[in-house]
Amino acid sequence: MAQRTPPPANWNLAEVELWIISQAKQLANQSDISPSIDLFSQGFNSTSAVLLHLRIIDALRSSGAAGIESATRALSHNLVYSYPVIQDLAAYVVSFAASPEDAQREHVSWRTAQMEAIIEKYTKGLQRNYGSSGYPPTTAPVVLLAGSTGNLGVHILAKLLQDSRVEQVLVTNLPVKGTQTVKEQHIKEFEDSGLDPTLLESEKLIFLRGDISQSNLGLDRGQYGLVCRSVNIVIHNAWLPELNLTPVAFELLIQGMRHLIDIVKTGANASTARFVFVSSVIAVQSWDASRGLVPEDVVDDASVAVGLGYGEAKYVAERVVAKSGLSSISVRVDYISEAQITITSPTKEWFPILLKSSITLGSLPQANEVAPLTSVEDTATSIVNVALHHTALPRALNLVHHHPKMWNDVIKQLQSLIKESTGKDLTLVPFEEWMVKIEELAAGATAQTLETIPALEILEFFRGALRGTGVGPLSAGPASFTTTEAQRVSDVTAATD
Repeated sequence: MAQRTPPPANWNLAEVELWIISQAKQLANQSDISPSIDLFSQGFNSTSAVLLHLRIIDALRSSGAAGIESATRALSHNLVYSYPVIQDLAAYVVSFAASPEDAQREHVSWRTAQMEAIIEKYTKGLQRNYGSSGYPPTTAPVVLLAGSTGNLGVHILAKLLQDSRVEQVLVTNLPVKGTQTVKEQHIKEFEDSGLDPTLLESEKLIFLRGDISQSNLGLDRGQYGLVCRSVNIVIHNAWLPELNLTPVAFELLIQGMRHLIDIVKTGANASTARFVFVSSVIAVQSWDASRGLVPEDVVDDASVAVGLGYGEAKYVAERVVAKSGLSSISVRVDYISEAQITITSPTKEWFPILLKSSITLGSLPQANEVAPLTSVEDTATSIVNVALHHTALPRALNLVHHHPKMWNDVIKQLQSLIKESTGKDLTLVPFEEWMVKIEELAAGATAQTLETIPALEILEFFRGALRGTGVGPLSAGPASFTTTEAQRVSDVTAATD
């Protein structure tokens, strides 16, 4: 582990700005860094952003200010994404060092205003008259699935292909790098998830050759016409599994959602089409429990979403969909357990992150709490049921499991899996002790540290389990959410294991 970085000599604006510039030069491997230009246009990436954040936290804790230790534990982990210009970042850090509570209030106000601005941008013009397509409406379900890859996406696609009620399934995704064709990519992901790849030979499946982020989805005239005249259900599941990014960084996806809304509203089924957005319980991560249970509705107060950028962006999308003028619903899914976890699982999702970090530490975190994990198969089934439901639905559903497992049972299963896969017998320690181990490594963390202990990148998420906030693997669950409508619509959420 690298040595800890000395803090600023003084906590005034000039000294802190110079200190951050020095850290940024080192982390970006640049000889010159401008304090007035976005760091991400000067060589910064997600790794350097996390490392700068960790150094700032360590420096603040060394200041000795009253209450600073506990205050920094609540500090947003997407700090550098929120303030990517050093002048702004330094001003916030100085403000936080002087008065953490005041700085946090200002931060919440600023993030709330930022979300509202994006909502306004992508709902402008939605009330206009889109005119008539000239096509006759479609009666049988024709589904456009945006986001048919990833853990949840492939399971939704499999369910749609297996469902006899569905006449046709059109899929579109964000562009992918590599030499694989779209179908080859899907075959591999189906095999990796234990799904039958022969489902992809179904005659009702059409791979669209486009890009969800582009106007008209980047489709050629023929495929665009097919979408306009036939699609009467949209399931929007195209999202980045990045917890720390800000809503601005997710704008490409929100823009893609607006493109989808516009296409449906100009199509033959505008008056009857259903638009299903796959949201997350993290969209209401700062919900005040004193207000009661989280309702099955879109909450118009953006402060409920402040925290991890992933949840903030999901919240923004919920608001955009709600204002679309379509028959729309946001389905807030609970934390999803992987279909088949292995030690080589991609570490973008929180569960594989926990697994990989625990292997490095030699221990797994225990807690005598429920683990609000839903299986990916049950989640996919519920989403398809919602999409094909005949009657009116609320603006949002809280798809949380009513019979979650105990966290310790999940961890013991994981312990057995790791021993079977690697031969390593990891010890079981209290969650608090596991977190202390992680945080001890944060101060002198390097890129190599983040590679072997990726939990450092989403510390706020795991801290949420200990703080009892609306974010974290032990923090959500049926006791926090109204689920009356979800139980009515989905047999899965009401079922007993």
